[in-house]
Amino acid sequence: MMGYADADEYRPHNLRLAPTREALPPMPVPDHDDPYKAIDKQDAPKDRDYYLRKWYSHTFVEAYVNAMFDGMQNAALSERYTTNLAVPHVFDSESALLVLHTWILTVRLHYEAYPPIVMAFLLERLWKELDSRNEKDGVNPFRLDKELRASIERGLGMMMAMDDALLAHKQGDDMPLIGCLFRNIYLGDRQVQRVPLVQLKDRVLDLLDYTGHLEPLTFYTGKFAWPELPPASAPDAQPTQQQRDFARTIDLEKLMISPFTGKWFDPTKLGENPLSSIRWFKNKKSK
Repeated sequence: MMGYADADEYRPHNLRLAPTREALPPMPVPDHDDPYKAIDKQDAPKDRDYYLRKWYSHTFVEAYVNAMFDGMQNAALSERYTTNLAVPHVFDSESALLVLHTWILTVRLHYEAYPPIVMAFLLERLWKELDSRNEKDGVNPFRLDKELRASIERGLGMMMAMDDALLAHKQGDDMPLIGCLFRNIYLGDRQVQRVPLVQLKDRVLDLLDYTGHLEPLTFYTGKFAWPELPPASAPDAQPTQQQRDFARTIDLEKLMISPFTGKWFDPTKLGENPLSSIRWFKNKKSK
């Protein structure tokens, strides 16, 4: 599976971002009496520093990324996305929520230009989770590999679409972000209520701001809790007048057209979704 999870498959193709902090957190000292003994020395002879670097770059980073992903997963699969924001309680929407929250983490990684191994472990963990969800959903064992490839295509495509939407937001246009959430989270359902869609957009922007301002050591070790959505009956969960006004400007018919290809989005063929297809990006790069 590592071939699909290579960080080179997902780069900030349009995010021309400079690091936001000069100092990145130093690697903590491993909690082990002798890391040299804990690493397979099949490439021996190597000096001790080689094995220490290998320990730091793999064992500890993977543990931190797993802690980061576990906290993110609990937040992404919260039932309040359904009760508060009317997100469909279906397999594809929940998988897209996982991709969305993973993307939120990758935005900071892009900003700070952190080592690619962090991105690689994060994407690898996402693909493993999607593969596990496919298996639990009853996918034929002989089709699991094919379904995983499709899940990776959709996931990477959605992340790149979110990159473009974030750039548009920074230029004052939130409609691409609304469109990406509408197609991938709400599966292009034109019966969806527009106000929860706007609330989800604001939720994404709030989470980006929250994760972006965490202390480096807190963020990269995964030792932080994601803000929870308030109960549906709480005053904070009610839409503001500004959100209601913005919702009236949304034309769902226009959002059904992929800004990448100009093609109509077909929610019945999510695996061939032209918006969320890595093939489009690879073909574009080859031209």
